[in-house]
Amino acid sequence: MDKMNILFSAQGMIPPLTGIGRYATSLSRAMQQFETDIDLDYYQFGRVSKKTNNEFLLSKIRNMVNRFPALKSYLRKKYHANRGAHTIKAKNYIYHEPNYIPTVLQYPYLVTVHDLSHIINPEWHPVERVHFLSEHLPLTLEKADAIFVVSKSVKKELIHWMPEVSHKLHITYNGVDHSKFSTESFNKNILEKYHLPSKEYFLFLGTIEPRKKIEDLLTAYQMLVQNKKTSLPLIIVGGVGWKCEEILDRIKHSKNVRWLQYVPEKDLPALLAGARCMVYPSAYEGFGLPVLEAMSVGTPVITTAGGAIGEIGGLAPFYFNNGDIEGLAEHMTNLALSPECACDHITEGLIRSSYFTWDRCASRTLSTYRDVWANHY
Repeated sequence: MDKMNILFSAQGMIPPLTGIGRYATSLSRAMQQFETDIDLDYYQFGRVSKKTNNEFLLSKIRNMVNRFPALKSYLRKKYHANRGAHTIKAKNYIYHEPNYIPTVLQYPYLVTVHDLSHIINPEWHPVERVHFLSEHLPLTLEKADAIFVVSKSVKKELIHWMPEVSHKLHITYNGVDHSKFSTESFNKNILEKYHLPSKEYFLFLGTIEPRKKIEDLLTAYQMLVQNKKTSLPLIIVGGVGWKCEEILDRIKHSKNVRWLQYVPEKDLPALLAGARCMVYPSAYEGFGLPVLEAMSVGTPVITTAGGAIGEIGGLAPFYFNNGDIEGLAEHMTNLALSPECACDHITEGLIRSSYFTWDRCASRTLSTYRDVWANHY
């Protein structure tokens, strides 16, 4: 039997990885480990190869461009202005774009939609990004052969916004690499590298941007400090995002708060495993991967109630309502003073997280590939 030829976009698989980049990297790795009927090629900036190209150099370029939002916006417009002109003269493919908008249009394509925050809360994004997605996403979804969504929550939102594509939707939950994120992830040497005391710090993991509600976290944490409820430091890990300047200024001037910036992915399991708890006050997520990863290493989670996070977390996290800073502070106080109160939540998190694997995500993705391939070749 001939193999299916899959062209997988690697545009977002350049360090430092965002959530979408981690999804694309983890999914493609898992698919390659299967004994499958596919031949997987990567597409990256006009080139096709069996692996991603020049990651170190591209990472340097990406970091430079990210420092200049106007340049980043210009380059994105310039690149996507040629959508459809990106042609591959190799073989028959089906093309998977893991980051919303495809650039290769000559083949049947599938796309992944991670959230609809640009519609639900456009104020969380640069105007240019909102305009770009608003212009291109409806037609993209209309012409796609299949659409992957990362949670029931995103599926529900997408059906409400564009019911005519409901028959194309396939839920493929993100996963966790349980060989990396597990109860064995604790690593004293990595904690010492960052000068962190074992189980004696609060941790936030995510991009520094308004929708993550880091300012609410800083306010809640300062309530604990001022009321002498904790001496545990607050450690913030994540790269800069849009409108991060005011947030970074608050971090800089907040007592007992450290920003480690972006850390290597190999260090994340140990940082999560070494924390007293992971605090994730995000106002909206399509999935919420840091919540799941914290659960997988046995670290309790404090996070926002409802939406995809509630769908993924189940009964494991300590929940508070979005904007309820006092509720957030209360949970942090309880875990600072009585860490044993999290025992049942930790157990539930380990059970719950075991369901979510990249192998399961890859298996369901491959099944959809086969259906699309059969319809065209």
